Amino acid sequence: MIKRGLKLAFILIAILTLGGQVLMCQERGQTLEERIEFYYQRLNSPVFEERMEAVDFFHQLTKEQIPHPVIIRLIDLYNRELAIATELLKMPVPEGKTLEDVAPKGTIYTQSESWGIYVCQIYDIIARSGAPEGFEIAVRYAHSVYDLAAYLEVCPERVVDAALKRLEPIQANEIGRLNVCVLLRDFIRPKERGFTASGALREKIKATLKEMALRDEGLYVRVCAIEALGESGDSDVIPLLEKIAATDNYKVELEARSEDPSQPARKVIKYPARETARQELEKLKKGTHCP
Repeated sequence: MIKRGLKLAFILIAILTLGGQVLMCQERGQTLEERIEFYYQRLNSPVFEERMEAVDFFHQLTKEQIPHPVIIRLIDLYNRELAIATELLKMPVPEGKTLEDVAPKGTIYTQSESWGIYVCQIYDIIARSGAPEGFEIAVRYAHSVYDLAAYLEVCPERVVDAALKRLEPIQANEIGRLNVCVLLRDFIRPKERGFTASGALREKIKATLKEMALRDEGLYVRVCAIEALGESGDSDVIPLLEKIAATDNYKVELEARSEDPSQPARKVIKYPARETARQELEKLKKGTHCP
């Protein structure tokens, strides 16, 4: 009797679950076209969870399955979301308070892991689409050469020029210059798959990296540029790396504690650009320059 009761309970649960799935399917459309329309409308929902669900749906589709109007709406949504987050981060926070105290509903844009994934998914859909309207967003927020694959297939010169243009308004912003340097590094690094610049385009990228390696005021930018030149594997960068290894004047002062606690710490001067150049030269000579 007990076994029969359990069996009936399982059947009832299965019926209810199936019924829920049928209702959900009816609500969101049974065909792919109907579901696309359903989630297309949800992209404008005032409820974050509904927008997130819609973005996740489109992120699972191939770029061929996503209609162009969806990409246009996602571009608008991406710009709106970043604008909201930027305004929240600019919001003055009184002493002794937190951003959560000042804008409790807004912290989802700055402190939520879900929001971070959601924004990354929107960017990924836009970048994968290769839509002309998404070009500026794709290049401005790219983290690697693979983010720009769809645009590099069409016109790599335009992508590189757009990446270089990012340096113009942010000369005083080390983080911005570093992001561009990482991207340029990716463009000239030999790889088994993906885009690797060649010819005049490669020389143009290397010229910018050489300038960064020699003169950038930011240590991390300078080191990244030196590493990029070394990882290119090109022998014509050797003279520059040798010059940096021998004469670069970028120095940092560190304090080295003595093993004897009674002795004061001593100052140590390091030349990080020189050291990085030496390491890259060694890799080039050994043929282990490519990661």
